[in-house]
Amino acid sequence: VVEHLDPKPLEDFPRLVLGEMKPEVFIVTTPDRRFNRIFDILANYQPDDIVAGVNYDMRHDDHRFEWTAKEFQSWATTQASLYGYTVLFDGVG
Repeated sequence: VVEHLDPKPLEDFPRLVLGEMKPEVFIVTTPDRRFNRIFDILANYQPDDIVAGVNYDMRHDDHRFEWTAKEFQSWATTQASLYGYTVLFDGVG
């Protein structure tokens, strides 16, 4: 979900979910930007090339950004600590 959010909704998202809804468990998945290089359509593009209106390193044109795993972990850890949650990271794929 988070990769589809514009800056302001992304900023509000943790407060609304973790601060107001306060679920016992909250699972977030987002693509790892480094994984995109394995997609054939993206493999031969250079960083300044555009595919379907989006810089080559994003897999969908409706993504506003894509983080590396490290960037996502930094964001998630910060949000968890702000709202009193613990966080666990696991890979998929």
